[in-house]
Amino acid sequence: IGMLSSLAQARVIRLCMDCISSLGAIPVDLRGVHLATGVSGKAFGAPPGISLVFHNEDIRPSFALPRYLDLGLYAETPGAPFTQSSNLLRALRAAVVGIEKSHLPSPAVTQDAVWLRQQLRASGFEILADDEHTSPAVTTIALPYDVSSEELGIRLEEDGFATSYRSEYLRKRNWIQVCLMGNYRRDCLGPLVSALTDLAERRPLAS
Repeated sequence: IGMLSSLAQARVIRLCMDCISSLGAIPVDLRGVHLATGVSGKAFGAPPGISLVFHNEDIRPSFALPRYLDLGLYAETPGAPFTQSSNLLRALRAAVVGIEKSHLPSPAVTQDAVWLRQQLRASGFEILADDEHTSPAVTTIALPYDVSSEELGIRLEEDGFATSYRSEYLRKRNWIQVCLMGNYRRDCLGPLVSALTDLAERRPLAS
């Protein structure tokens, strides 16, 4: 975010950030960011269903937008302009309070991500981006063409490891993701690398 913010400021461009996979998982500094998005699920661990939008300046209503999507309308309305789920809001509040009490986001996520990526690279896997340019919470593995990300993800599930692989953009590119979010178990990372290596060496047929 710091790098993108510096580039945007130098060019007088308003920076909008997708922080959905970062909020609740790692410390996030939104200074210099015009708009940032988040959700109630992912690393917050609350039920999905609430969208979060952060802004650093006043936003005026716009008649060019559908009313339900008009951020300015939400910002200027004293209460909620439309009915919201109080259950989802209370669940999100409980999740945020739990994160604060647990002193999260924790630097351990970054340390675990560094270790995980080192082990994966040592096992011959290609990590999509350099560590300094990606969120520690998400490690994306670009698999070789003869290893199916979908088959690999299914077999990992059978071994007890939940990874991300079903999204269309992941399947199309044959990528699989390991996400360090919520109350993941650090002692499972070693067995996960072993399982990934073992299954990949069996070369599941590409779909």
